[in-house]
Amino acid sequence: MERLKRDRARWHIAARLSMLSAILSVFLVIGSIFLLWYIPMGIFIAVAIHGFYFTPFYFRKYDDLTRTEMLLSAVAEGIKDKALLAERASVSETYAERLLKKASDMGYGSYPDIEN
Repeated sequence: MERLKRDRARWHIAARLSMLSAILSVFLVIGSIFLLWYIPMGIFIAVAIHGFYFTPFYFRKYDDLTRTEMLLSAVAEGIKDKALLAERASVSETYAERLLKKASDMGYGSYPDIEN
């Protein structure tokens, strides 16, 4: 569970930094256009593209880890019903099952015997 929390914090930081780099690089691109700095302009454009296109993926990974943490804490409380677990994490039953399977594959926790 500690590794899950650590990974969740890392993905949150990566998502925030990606979002900030996307916003800041737009201003840096405009400034480098005015100053005719071609090589930095290309670098800033690449950073902007990375930030704008990959930030949602980073936030999605962070969100999945947050929901996995919710599910594993519910399992630790003794909840084994699929519907209750899915309701606790605000996801569908199949997605909750997939998150728990992924958590066991990653070594975050054990995959419990979930009842229908």
